[in-house]
Amino acid sequence: MALIGLIEDEQLLRKCVARRLELAGHSVCAVETAEEGYELISRLQPDVVITDLRLPGMSGQELLVRVKRNYPDVEIIIITAHGSEVDAEEARANGAAEYLSKPLDLIDLGRSVERCLLASTAFAGEGGARSGRFAAPERQPT
Repeated sequence: MALIGLIEDEQLLRKCVARRLELAGHSVCAVETAEEGYELISRLQPDVVITDLRLPGMSGQELLVRVKRNYPDVEIIIITAHGSEVDAEEARANGAAEYLSKPLDLIDLGRSVERCLLASTAFAGEGGARSGRFAAPERQPT
C-alpha cells in the first residue's frame, strides 16, 4: 500500500480519483489547493503526488518545482484539462514523472501510479508496488 497525495480543485473528480486509488489499496490524502498540497507533502511525504496543473493560487507547475527542489524522491503526476505540449515539456523538464490529459481514464491513471511506485526508491524499500491492481477487468469467455 502506498500513500498518495491528490491535489485537485474539482471536488467530484477529486472524490472519484481518491476512491479509485483507495479501492486499489492505497491511502489517499486529498486537498483542493497547491498550498494545502505542499503542506501535506511536507508533513507526510507521500510516495506519489497527483496534481492538477491549473489550481487556484499556486499552479501545479509551481508546486512541481517546489516539491522537486525540496523532496526530489517524490514522484509527481500532472493532470490537466487545459494543457499544451509546451506545458507538458515544461512539466517533464521540471521533474514530472507523468503528464495526463483530462478527461482522465482511471485505468491509465492507475497504471501511471504503479509506474511511479516502481520507480520510487522510497517505495521500493517497502517491497514495491503490487502490479496489476489497475488492470482492466478481463472478460470471461462466453
